[in-house]
Amino acid sequence: MTQEEIFAKAIELAAEEQVGFLDQVYADRPRDRAKMEAMLAAHRQSDSLLDTDAFSSETVVEEQPPVPRQIGDFEILRELGRGGMGVVYEAKQKSLKRQVALKILSSGLGLSSKAILRFRREAEAAGKLHHTNIVPIYTTGEDRGIHYYAMELKCISPFATISVVQGKARSTLRS
Repeated sequence: MTQEEIFAKAIELAAEEQVGFLDQVYADRPRDRAKMEAMLAAHRQSDSLLDTDAFSSETVVEEQPPVPRQIGDFEILRELGRGGMGVVYEAKQKSLKRQVALKILSSGLGLSSKAILRFRREAEAAGKLHHTNIVPIYTTGEDRGIHYYAMELKCISPFATISVVQGKARSTLRS
């Protein structure tokens, strides 16, 4: 069974069933088990972050103002996708001359301290994970009140790009 299959099966189980399942799968591989437990803990943390109310009930959702072409060290190239908390753009990190996926927290949500904290925790949780199926986080920051984090931009072909938006892979064709 691959690590991906083990992870997929483990997240379907209740916590007490997970322990027995991991005992069986990793009986003679404690290091692999520890890695899998860390991935499962991060998954549980990200689920609990998504369940929290980051926006107050009084928040008025306004139309998203145009994003500046330049945010920190990043030049915005094009939009890749939108999620509940933000927008992901393809961007160029000027200092390292590399393409990245840049997730920007939506300012149209009437940013509360809870929303900003949730956004930062999302980046921190993803940044602690190291797995081939998880996009690595490069950096986080804030520029002129715009909160963002940069992550690896995964290309699956010259014509398609994969980015992570709200924890789900989304593929968009390049024009």
